[in-house]
Amino acid sequence: MWGDKHNEVSEYALVKAIVNDESEKMRRLASLLYIDVSAIQMMWLVYIQDLSEERRIREDLKAHLSQYYKTAVIQTIDHCIVVLLGNCSYKYNEFEIAVEYIETTSLIAEISSIVYSPRMRNTQDVRRMYQLVNEASKEVHRIYHHRKLYTAAEVRSMKRAIDLSKQGEEITEECLSVLEPILDDPDALMTLMTFLLDAKGNMDDCSKLLFVHKNTVKYRIKKICELIGYDVTINSESYDVYTACMVYRLIHN
Repeated sequence: MWGDKHNEVSEYALVKAIVNDESEKMRRLASLLYIDVSAIQMMWLVYIQDLSEERRIREDLKAHLSQYYKTAVIQTIDHCIVVLLGNCSYKYNEFEIAVEYIETTSLIAEISSIVYSPRMRNTQDVRRMYQLVNEASKEVHRIYHHRKLYTAAEVRSMKRAIDLSKQGEEITEECLSVLEPILDDPDALMTLMTFLLDAKGNMDDCSKLLFVHKNTVKYRIKKICELIGYDVTINSESYDVYTACMVYRLIHN
């Protein structure tokens, strides 16, 4: 079923060869399957709840993505559907394609998470990202409570936070020190973490997640910024706070 036979010629065997860094086997299979692996510049990693739904989700992904990409290899390894894409029509924004899938698929309840990984320069990038995501995927819902779509950049930040959280009490306390002025204020902590981690800095989305008015979120964020000394609405100032929020959730959830 899973195509682990040494001489099997299949897309599954090709994907396995890519993620296992078997370059000679990969080139042979790509040639036999008439797949131009050099055209692959995008990867989605789709984690599913139940393998019994794997075939339906793969077919659903294929139906959606075939509208936009000429090259699409979609195969399952364990509980992860690896989607390798290339030759996207220039008319479309690729991240919006992923957002559209999340918002329109009828199988969203069966999907645990999707990691969107653009600018794959070669198959080594594919393999490295696959390994990185698998290292961090078990912690994703401890950090991000209300989302299913994540970018490769967010996964890299998540991995750094995971490593930080395991460095010992002194280092984690230093990381969390930026939150010290609001550690005794549950509403402020909840608002800040929801704003940065779950709502991606969007006031409207944050207000919906917290079930409060947008002006309430604006007021709270303004007060939080004054207390901690960082303007978290500006990317250049929010990095340390963003990292601290991730570490806090890893430690306390």
